Amino acid sequence: MDLSNLIVIIQDHQKLTKKIHDIFDEMRPIILFQLLSESILMSLIPLVLFLNSNNGISLTSTESIKLLSAEIANTGHLFSACYLFSLIDIYNDTINFALYNCNWTEMNINFKKLLLFTMQMNNANNFKLNISTNIIVNLKLFTNLKFAVASYKTYAN
Repeated sequence: MDLSNLIVIIQDHQKLTKKIHDIFDEMRPIILFQLLSESILMSLIPLVLFLNSNNGISLTSTESIKLLSAEIANTGHLFSACYLFSLIDIYNDTINFALYNCNWTEMNINFKKLLLFTMQMNNANNFKLNISTNIIVNLKLFTNLKFAVASYKTYAN
């Protein structure tokens, strides 16, 4: 890899970084509201099914089937959103890892400076969609939500 190739890669990555920032700025409130509402539904639908079964409504009734299909669709959508944000995190980590693993020790000082600048720029552009300072939208969030709902279901029964 020579200096001109690295510059082209950096320019492409900067364009991609700007687009991702634009998307995150526009979509962040919408995505967070959607994830919040889906998380609430993920715990309310089983509660409604439980209450319906206690009131004598069968799980094979049309109302229960509608609720079950809504739960499946809701869970699938929540999983896909968390999975896609996990892919973005993995992509950013992979870029930094690939930059570090290039043959930088054998290159000239200009290449090393540019590579260092690029790695610092990538670390500064953190694309993790955060709900709070500690909670990141990724597959771990999805599993935590599923665990919380499962423990809630166990507690309700």
